[in-house]
Formats: sequence, C-alpha cells, structure tokens
Amino acid sequence: MENEYYSPFDEDGVTTVLEEDRSYVGVESHGDSLSFNEYCSSEDMTLSMPTVSWLIEEGLLEPTKTEFNSLANTWKAQTDHLSNVTMKCMHPAYQRIIGMGKTVVPLILNDLKATQADWFWALSAITGQNPISEQDAGYVDRMTEAWLRWGKSLGYDV
Repeated sequence: MENEYYSPFDEDGVTTVLEEDRSYVGVESHGDSLSFNEYCSSEDMTLSMPTVSWLIEEGLLEPTKTEFNSLANTWKAQTDHLSNVTMKCMHPAYQRIIGMGKTVVPLILNDLKATQADWFWALSAITGQNPISEQDAGYVDRMTEAWLRWGKSLGYDV
C-alpha cells in the first residue's frame, strides 16, 4: 500500500488522513479552509504526532496556526512582566492553547525554539510527558533543549 496522506472529501466535507503508521485524523472542509478534529470515531484509531506536524507544515491547519499565534501573542503581552509561573500559566489565552490539544504541539515547539517562552507547563499538560531531568529543571535553556530533543524524537520539524 502506498503512503497516502489524504483522500478526497466525502459528501459531508470530511476526510481521513493516513500516515505511514496508519494513524487516522479527521479533517473537515469549511469553504476555503480546513479544520482538524483530534477525536477519532474509533478507539483503536490514534493520533500520530508526525501527522499533525505534516498537516501544519502543509498549511492544512492554518486556522489553528492563526488562532495559536493570536493567543500566544496575547498571553506574552499580558504576562511578560510576571515572574510567577503559575499566574502565567493560568492566563486564559494560555489555557485556551492547552485546550487546543495536540494540534498545537509543533507550533509550541517552534515558538519555544525561537523565543524560549515558558511553554513547559502547556507541553506537559498536552502531551502527558516531561522530558526535563531534575538537574535541568530551572534552567530555561536546558529545559528548552530537552523539549526540542523530545519533539525531534517524535518526528517534529524543530
């Protein structure tokens, strides 16, 4: 079977994306744009991190990228002066980004690489992972590198 990345839309404007690992992702057509559905109709269908990254790289998730950038800019502008990490992470824009789920992980990783903004809480909340060692905790540059290594190990282009 050839690796097929997306199939034509059905009559409801929904298609299924198939990556090499056979993970499925729902994509809906909304006129000139597409949106991503993280949930799948079957429990045995799992979300592939490289699939999400590929969809964003191909521009299929532009509405999500636009929303992410807007929320991230709002969060940074309204919390840059704060030193309390909990207060920064409880900001409504930050919480909304977490609520966007796995679709924003590649966007967060790229922003983390560029700005070293405090995305560590969001990444842990979304992925359920924490690649930061005890000796690296508290060192933003080391924490950033740990997350970027984690992302690369899963196929993210960071």
